[in-house]
Amino acid sequence: MKLLEVRVDGFGQLQGLRCRLDGPSVVLFGMNEAGKSTLFGFIRTILFGFARRNQPAERQEPVNGGNHGGQLVFQDTEGYTFIAERYAHVNGGRLKLRRISQEEHDLSSDEESWPTQEEWEQRFLGGTSEQLFRELYAITLTELQQVGALSHEELGRYLYHAGWENGKAIAAAEKKLQLEMEQLFKPRGANQQINKQLKTLEKTEQELREQVDAIQAYNGLQQELERLDRELERLEEEQPHRQSALQLAGKAQAIRPLWLRQLELGREREGIADAQRITAEAEHSWNELRKEQRSRAQEQEQVEQEQQLVAHKRQSIQVDIELLARKEEAEALLLESERMQLLREERITLAAELQSDAEALTRLLGRIAPNWGEQELLNLQLTVADREYVRGQRQLEAEAGRSSERLNADLQGVIQQEREAAQQLAEAEAELARAEVAAGGRSVLGSAAFLPQTSDAMRAAWNSCDAALREWELERLQAPAAREEAGQGSAGPLWIGAALAGGAAVALGAASLSGGAFPGAAGAAAALGALALALAALAAARGRSAAARRR
Repeated sequence: MKLLEVRVDGFGQLQGLRCRLDGPSVVLFGMNEAGKSTLFGFIRTILFGFARRNQPAERQEPVNGGNHGGQLVFQDTEGYTFIAERYAHVNGGRLKLRRISQEEHDLSSDEESWPTQEEWEQRFLGGTSEQLFRELYAITLTELQQVGALSHEELGRYLYHAGWENGKAIAAAEKKLQLEMEQLFKPRGANQQINKQLKTLEKTEQELREQVDAIQAYNGLQQELERLDRELERLEEEQPHRQSALQLAGKAQAIRPLWLRQLELGREREGIADAQRITAEAEHSWNELRKEQRSRAQEQEQVEQEQQLVAHKRQSIQVDIELLARKEEAEALLLESERMQLLREERITLAAELQSDAEALTRLLGRIAPNWGEQELLNLQLTVADREYVRGQRQLEAEAGRSSERLNADLQGVIQQEREAAQQLAEAEAELARAEVAAGGRSVLGSAAFLPQTSDAMRAAWNSCDAALREWELERLQAPAAREEAGQGSAGPLWIGAALAGGAAVALGAASLSGGAFPGAAGAAAALGALALALAALAAARGRSAAARRR
């Protein structure tokens, strides 16, 4: 729907106003009390109907003359132009819809209709209700004030209610559950449903106790039952005759409209027996006049009803001069009553918060000691030094926890390194076994497996091992001929350096295990030494196999 024009006949302070709204963007501006909100309320009234008479601020009875209502020109999604009009005195404020042609004032009377509010909302408003229109599409100062007055929980419900599918199902379910709860038991209620049921039960029990001898009542009921049985038998005997009479009356009632219509058509035939044939234009004019007559009759009937209602209200109105003179005082008292109501609600909220805080305080005191109360907490005297001591203990506890986490992480890392070293040692031992098999069963370690006794000797052995490994890598990457020449002169130093490095690593592992400076890394050092020894043996075996091939 796209709004094109607003035509106000009479609404609040507006009278005879026409305002175009067919621009890409429409901005209405003006001084305070100029009628901006009134025009906004007029559009809402045309879309969703007039407010009740007990809501004068939204109903906006015209104060400057004119019929209460007006028209709204709009265009639907298919490009057709319509005029929607509502008047409070016409058909109870019901919406009247007319479609117009390309010329603005060329009305097509065949397209005139009186849709229901539900049909109107489904066809032209996309199913948007008045509440959803107020809360989502047309937010005024009133809705903003309502949002400002809501609490946190109520604001969430309000926004949710204004969002997904208007929140009708959830709001209805909450309201139904609340009503059922209040019917059963309402806090501080005067008439509780549960109490009523208990009282009824007590009354029934009292009646049973008072009814000592029920034999006489039983005999009376038995006689009444026999009388009713005889009456039922008599009615069953009369039922076929009454049923046939009822069927005959039903048939007569069913054909009565046809019979009356037949009589009416017979009288019309007798009246037009001598008349000439009616042309199509005359028939169309006659139908139009009949429609206009019915419309005028309905309007006249509504006007008469409204006149009677206004006359009745005028007679029932009693003017109290003294009460009118105290109008300002009554308005002040009304405002004061609203303020008192807000204060009562605030007092209830504060009482609930106080109760919640008291319960929380009781739980905290119970955590300190079972026999502690509010008085013991007030009598407890703590100095600044005590507080500082507690704060320092908390910091020490936090630091100890962090240190424990770091040590555990280091321990896991060392354990993982030990596992990897053990795996590498197993692989080296397997390689060493294969090398011994290739060397004819002789040990590849020879007599050079000695252990350095100092840290400097260990470093020298490790450096020799590192140099030997690098030399072996370079030898492996060179050309075959160059590798043979380099292998003749470097096999001995390579084997000796690897053996020294292995022995140094074994010595390092043994020293670490016996010294106890790093007990967590003792197994890892020993494993690394064994791995270096195995690598040295592997290098020596490869050197010997190369020398054997050269011979």
